[in-house]
Amino acid sequence: MFIRRLRNEIPHSLKFMIDAILDKQSLYHLDMSNNAFGPDCVKSFEKLLETSKSLKSLSVINCGLGPLGGEMIGNALLNNTNIKLKEFYGSRGRLENEGLEALGKAFTKQKSLEKVEVFQSGSKDGLKPFFLSLVDCKDTVKYVNVSDNKSINRAIDELCLVFEKCTYLEYINISDNNMRKKHFKQVCDSIITGMKHGSRLHTLVWSYDLGKSPSITRTFLKELADLKVTNLKEIVMNGVVNDRKTRKDLIKMLGDSGIKLVLFSATYTDESS
Repeated sequence: MFIRRLRNEIPHSLKFMIDAILDKQSLYHLDMSNNAFGPDCVKSFEKLLETSKSLKSLSVINCGLGPLGGEMIGNALLNNTNIKLKEFYGSRGRLENEGLEALGKAFTKQKSLEKVEVFQSGSKDGLKPFFLSLVDCKDTVKYVNVSDNKSINRAIDELCLVFEKCTYLEYINISDNNMRKKHFKQVCDSIITGMKHGSRLHTLVWSYDLGKSPSITRTFLKELADLKVTNLKEIVMNGVVNDRKTRKDLIKMLGDSGIKLVLFSATYTDESS
């Protein structure tokens, strides 16, 4: 909507639009995605976030928010004592540490989050309070996509708590987070522990990082296949197993346990590719 507008025009235009819906108590979903307005325009809809009683879903994907914009949104949600946000989408926005930390505080206070996507947020330290906020939402959170961030290594313990405590979690994507090999077994063990404690996880997406250790990957998948009771239906591990025979054997092993193993997904749409 604002892609071709001058930067100094956008905050005023956005405020006019937001002012028109401020008193709409039936506003459940606000999607501001793919508007290049940055943190300058967060001020234009801060009041809505601070006062809305009905908003359940907020989407600010690819808005160039940066850490300041993410922090402003988090603080606005934190100041609203009536809101119970269920869904938040803030990927490709460079939320970084400050943004994710502020949002985490809001999620912790509300304890209502069900679905969250913050992939490509450029965060290292911010993932620690973010994961802890998910643990605080353990009775509600069902869907998490935190893939393709700078590093997850400073938040391994907190990630493991998510797998062990958030037993209502159904889908999680932790792919391509530059996870170090030394953390693989700890994360694998926490996933197994969660499964044994009745986790409802049915889809695990963990691509690329595990490719650094084929042996740990095979052991982990065998442990999952050997679980007598599990809700797991699909595991996606693109870029992890290269050997063709090994791929075939692993797919059969998991298939015999009723789990679909995906080791290659064509994500492009160009047929000539």
